[in-house]
Amino acid sequence: MDRPHLGDLRDLVSRRYDEGAAVTVAPDDTLNTAWKRMKLYDVSQLPVIEDDRPVAVIDESDLLVAISGDPKRFSDPVHTAMSKSVETVRPNADIATLLDIFHRGYVAMVADGKNFYGVITRIDVINHLRRKYDLS
Repeated sequence: MDRPHLGDLRDLVSRRYDEGAAVTVAPDDTLNTAWKRMKLYDVSQLPVIEDDRPVAVIDESDLLVAISGDPKRFSDPVHTAMSKSVETVRPNADIATLLDIFHRGYVAMVADGKNFYGVITRIDVINHLRRKYDLS
């Protein structure tokens, strides 16, 4: 999708929340809902959103740990398995900040005081760098 270039990290978010394109779950959605969205949209993690704010993330590992002992847990709410360790960065942060977050095993949630813009993953940064250096 073509959108205006903002010159900050919002340009790296592939599915913007403020544009209605982000794939998310709520804390009270079921683990089955999270799994279906991951599968449908071919993503490995989802931001958990409450009142338009990121409160956590749930990824494939969280889901696997939750259901591995008892597949009936697919009906449990997301809040029972989500990781509340969320790394939020402001849109004006630099790529080095993202690399530090990734090095520690997290994804980056881009937000400012009142707006959540979306998630930046490693592949988003790789895609950005390919475009930046025109390596089609």
